[in-house]
Amino acid sequence: MLITTIIISYNTAKLTTQAVKSVVHDARQSQIDHEVIVVDNASVDNSVEVIKKLKQQYPEIKLLRNQKNLGFAKANNQAIKQAKGEYLFLLNSDTQVKLGSLLSLVQAFNQDPSLGVASAYLVTPEGKPQQSQGGNLPSLPSVTSQMLFLDDLPFLGRFLPSTQKRYLKLKKTKKVGWVAGTAMMIKNQVIDTIGLLDEKIFMYAEDVDFCLRARQAGFQVAIVPKAQVVHYGSASSSSARAIKGEFRGLLYLFKKHAPSWQLPLLKLVLIAGASLRVLLFAITGEKEKSQLYKQILADLN
Repeated sequence: MLITTIIISYNTAKLTTQAVKSVVHDARQSQIDHEVIVVDNASVDNSVEVIKKLKQQYPEIKLLRNQKNLGFAKANNQAIKQAKGEYLFLLNSDTQVKLGSLLSLVQAFNQDPSLGVASAYLVTPEGKPQQSQGGNLPSLPSVTSQMLFLDDLPFLGRFLPSTQKRYLKLKKTKKVGWVAGTAMMIKNQVIDTIGLLDEKIFMYAEDVDFCLRARQAGFQVAIVPKAQVVHYGSASSSSARAIKGEFRGLLYLFKKHAPSWQLPLLKLVLIAGASLRVLLFAITGEKEKSQLYKQILADLN
C-alpha cells in the first residue's frame, strides 16, 4: 500500500466527514493504493456514528475508538502502529485536501531521496496561504526573532531565523526546519529510524519535535506548494489553548533537546514576548488576548 492517511477526530463530525471524503476522492482520482485510519478521541458528538456510516460508503476507512481523549501524539501513534502505507499522511480533521495533493507529495519524495517529512501547502478557506505553517527549528535566535516581532521587520525580517516563518508566496518545494502536523506526510523509513511521536506532548509541539528528530537523523523536511490543503483552523481546540500550548511546547523542547544553560535564557525571551503582547493588545483594545498573555506570564514566573 502506498499511503495511509491518519485523521484524529474529536467532536468534529461534520469536518471529519469532509476531510475523509476529500482525501479518499483525491486518492481514487489519482489511482493511489490508499487507506484511511480515523482515530476518535472520545468524541461526545455523533462523530463515531458518522464515521461508521462513511465506512459503508468507503471500505478503505478503518475506525479506532478511544474511551478517553489521549491527545494528538498518542492517537496518531495508535494508527501508525497499524498503518500499512509506505507513506503516512497525518491530516487534521478540520481540513480539505485538494485534488492532486497526495500525488504531488509522493512525487516530491521520489524527486528527493533525502526528504523524510513533507507538508502540503496550507491555505485558508478563502484560498490565501496560511500565515504560519512551519519555520526554522527552535533556537534562541529563532525564538527571539518570533517573540520580539523581529521577523516582521520590513526587508530585514525575511532574512532572520524564526520559528514561525511566513511562506506566503511559495511556488516550489521549500526545505525548512519543521512543518505543521496539519497535513504532514512521513516516509515510513523515518518512523523506523527515529521512532513515533513523543507521547509526553499532549498537543502542540509534537510536530516540531518530530521534525527536529528527523533532521538530527539526516532527513530533510519540506513544504510542497503543488500539494494544497484547506485548513479551517482551531476546530477541535481554542486558539487560546493553542497559544498556551506553543509556550509550553517551547519550554519542553528546550528541556529535551537544548543545553541546560539555554533554558533560563529562553524563559527570559518568552517573558519578554508575552509582556510585549500584553501591552500591544491592551493598546489595541483586545482585552481577551491581553488577559491571555497575562495568564501566560503568570505561568512563566
